[in-house]
Amino acid sequence: MTNNKLNLDNLSQEEKKKILAKLLQQKAKQPRLFPTSFAQQRLWFLQQLEPESTAYNIPAALELTGNIDLDILRKSINDICDRHEILRTVFVTVDNEPKQKILSKINNALPVVDLSNTEEQELEIKNTIHQETKQVFDLAEAPLLRTKVLSLDKDKYILLFTLHHIITDYYSMRVLIQELATIYQTKINNIPSTLPKLELQYVDFAVWQRKWLESDNLQTQLDYWQQQLADAPTLINLPTDFPRPQRQTLRGKTKTFILPIELSQALQALSSKENTTLFMTLLAGLQTLLYRYTEQTDILVGSTVANRDKKEISNLIGLFVNNLIFRTKFNPQLT
Repeated sequence: MTNNKLNLDNLSQEEKKKILAKLLQQKAKQPRLFPTSFAQQRLWFLQQLEPESTAYNIPAALELTGNIDLDILRKSINDICDRHEILRTVFVTVDNEPKQKILSKINNALPVVDLSNTEEQELEIKNTIHQETKQVFDLAEAPLLRTKVLSLDKDKYILLFTLHHIITDYYSMRVLIQELATIYQTKINNIPSTLPKLELQYVDFAVWQRKWLESDNLQTQLDYWQQQLADAPTLINLPTDFPRPQRQTLRGKTKTFILPIELSQALQALSSKENTTLFMTLLAGLQTLLYRYTEQTDILVGSTVANRDKKEISNLIGLFVNNLIFRTKFNPQLT
């Protein structure tokens, strides 16, 4: 029988260093498996339910003008992927549970689509963006970040990003874009990077979160929310034009409007007088409006929170966002 155990006893110090360096190099090339955060586990579960869904694709489009060096832009994007492990992470199933697999390297080719001579350019831009947004991600296949450049004119481009929500959130998109601008400028000017070194990676947060909730904190959280949401209504009966479909379509829309400056100032003054934030005042207004329309005395409104209460994770890309439910019970005594 062959003994494959590594014996370093008879080797010189130099030989030992070479062997250990080679082992470390091999280990660095091997994908590493780590637990997911709870938010990632939710997204993974939803993707298993509907593997063809694109509801959790997060797109972004940046208009670039001027003499853009596309090769340096590509290298800058790859530098960000090197910097943030989450951008080169995929999700594999082990014993029916998701695990993060961090790849040592990914290469984003940054394909370019030339629309400079297209007659209906605006229509082609919309169609291309729609196609990119509606392309399904396989969470087990890298990358979960897609990029593409639309060349519109000599000095006019649109840079498209599409990421799966499991590796990002909207706060992270700001981090991504800001770092891209910084890295691109340093490369163009041939100067060292000015970005501070990342002390933590997203996986550190995921591991910490799991360990934190392994203690009594998990039961405390569960007890609180079970009490807060006890006997909560499952639907809000708005008098809509059409009946609620049996299956959720996720085809939502956004309505944007501008409040008059006088009203905005009055809302700020009211919030200050009542010792509340503007968010709390507007939430109360929305809940009151829903109460008027539905005549329901128990109103629940969901809202996202950035969930970045620690300085160490403020400049990380990853899925930190959390959804909270604000519940208000109305009665005739309320002003």
